[in-house]
Amino acid sequence: MSEPTSNDAPAPAAVPALADAAQPIETEPAPDSSTAEPAPAAVPPPPALPAAAPATPPSRSAVPDPRAGESAQAPEQLRAPHPLYAAFGHIVKLVREHGGDWRDVEDYATDTEAFYAEIDSSETVWISIYAPLLLAYLINDHLPAASHLPPRLHPSLSSYPLLSSLLALAQSADAGPCAAQEVYQRADELRAVCEKRAQELHDPEGEVWEFVGMGLATFGEQYRYRMVTLLGQAFASLPTALAAEYLGMAPADLAPLVHSFGWIHDPAKDTFKPVALQPQRAPPSDLRHLHALTQNVLSLELPV
Repeated sequence: MSEPTSNDAPAPAAVPALADAAQPIETEPAPDSSTAEPAPAAVPPPPALPAAAPATPPSRSAVPDPRAGESAQAPEQLRAPHPLYAAFGHIVKLVREHGGDWRDVEDYATDTEAFYAEIDSSETVWISIYAPLLLAYLINDHLPAASHLPPRLHPSLSSYPLLSSLLALAQSADAGPCAAQEVYQRADELRAVCEKRAQELHDPEGEVWEFVGMGLATFGEQYRYRMVTLLGQAFASLPTALAAEYLGMAPADLAPLVHSFGWIHDPAKDTFKPVALQPQRAPPSDLRHLHALTQNVLSLELPV
């Protein structure tokens, strides 16, 4: 048997070494070196792919699962954002796509707080959940719920400027119509701070400040509408200056707003006759505030 030349294909690894030259070994005849093609270089097997995360079934609720979209194993440059910031992204979508229904925001933020209870409560990232939750309490007029939030907050979060300001605003709003001027002032000041901080801070923390700033505009409209409703139920007529105080507006700017609600102005007495509006629903805080307002303004009632 002749020695294999450099052009011959290597013998298969499974063929054992020759123990006895006289003992034949049954193998397939080697291909002719003149016609055989060179064997391809050995290719290492591809690395094992990470197991795919189980698909999350679509939720039956309008509120998406806070854990949806998380990546179990991802390259560093493609790693998903912190789950609480991802949940904040869902909150923004809820406001944008659900017609600004803040009840969905309140429900979703509450669920997210429970889902991610294992995350360190002192992390600043929690502001992305608690700030929208407090904002939803304000807009939905669920002020007693806002008063129950501080015990759940880590001390470092309670002192965080955005959350502490929202808690102070909720406390003022829960004080009733007599604190209306304070509510408008706090809301306007906090909104200005939010706009400034949104420009100073990097994403995503700056986005939380920006979101709250925009939400405060909605709160101002909702709070003013609640005041119009309460005044219409408590007064037969009231001076223009007093109405402007309750509604947080300059007396000269008051007429276009209240006329849209059917109020009638008496130029001779400089008073307005409110119209009792029928709210779609009366939260407990509205009923409590109406009782307090009625008791406090009986002495201000003017004859019709």
